[in-house]
Amino acid sequence: MDSESITITDSLTIIGRMSFSTSHAQCAATLVKMATDRQNEIKASGTGLGKSHHDLEALVTSSIIMCASFMEVTANEFFSDCSDPKWNSDLKALPQERVKIAGDLWEAQIPRTAKYSTLEKFDVALRIFGKPILDKARNPRQDAYLVSVLRNALIHAEPVTSTLFTDEDNVTITVQEMEKKLNGKFELNPFEFSTSPFFPDKILSAGCAEWAFKSSVALSDHFFEIIGIKPHYDHIRSQFPT
Repeated sequence: MDSESITITDSLTIIGRMSFSTSHAQCAATLVKMATDRQNEIKASGTGLGKSHHDLEALVTSSIIMCASFMEVTANEFFSDCSDPKWNSDLKALPQERVKIAGDLWEAQIPRTAKYSTLEKFDVALRIFGKPILDKARNPRQDAYLVSVLRNALIHAEPVTSTLFTDEDNVTITVQEMEKKLNGKFELNPFEFSTSPFFPDKILSAGCAEWAFKSSVALSDHFFEIIGIKPHYDHIRSQFPT
């Protein structure tokens, strides 16, 4: 009897998608904890006053940037999910015609481009679903706005005597105005002299990192509460600073 060799080739394709809002939240929470631990270590040493602590400044700066990025990617993910709803079963609880409109607009680059600020993206989504937009005069929108202002100030700072920045609403804001808006929001860097510049020296504290994190999460939570679904990052809240 003749024998015949048969080769069977099989393949399995697995398609997945990463939730960047979840990973950004985890990274930001980790940076806040590291900044807090480092600030406490410096305090315990008793040698912190009047000295530069670049490791603490690096942790706080990174956390602020990550918090602002977390808010933007959260808005982006929502629209992206609407564009391809199979990635988010919670969208089934929402009016499907609205989900489709949001997805179609996203594919048409609205509000996908840099023309739209992070907070404007949230507002566009709320308008599509017939919800009230974020109140500029109240939290959590106000503090989330300040997180974005601070992030822009750190990234786009220029070494001049009177520095101007563009804020989240594309309005020019001075360092002095930023100081007034941030005053009392968090504990300032305890190792700076009273005569040290407010920005960036006094701002870069563990308290600022924690405030930025809680403000960005509060804004995102508020958005999803209004929309009526849970966020992707909901399952990792135990990792958040308390």
